[in-house]
Amino acid sequence: MPHNQKIEEILEAWYEWDRGDPSARGESKKQLYQLVDAVRAGTDFEAEQILDHLWDDYLEYRASRRRNERVQVARSARRKLHRSGLLSGNPDVRVLRLLTSEH
Repeated sequence: MPHNQKIEEILEAWYEWDRGDPSARGESKKQLYQLVDAVRAGTDFEAEQILDHLWDDYLEYRASRRRNERVQVARSARRKLHRSGLLSGNPDVRVLRLLTSEH
């Protein structure tokens, strides 16, 4: 999803407003609209028109961010399981996994 830096900043601010910490949403919305206002300066476009135009890009950005976050969580869990021995080749651990797995 190639964009210029300003568009990337808008998408990131939009994501923080939409999905970020609820206690920081007011500030996130303010930052989003400041970025949009900077982009639309000198044009006849309203902020909502800019956001409407970027809606599909935002949906793609949001899906990508969420996918990347899930991958990071999975990698972290895998590292923890590996360190705990649950992913090792130890036969005792394999038996334990078989006994505790839900089939």
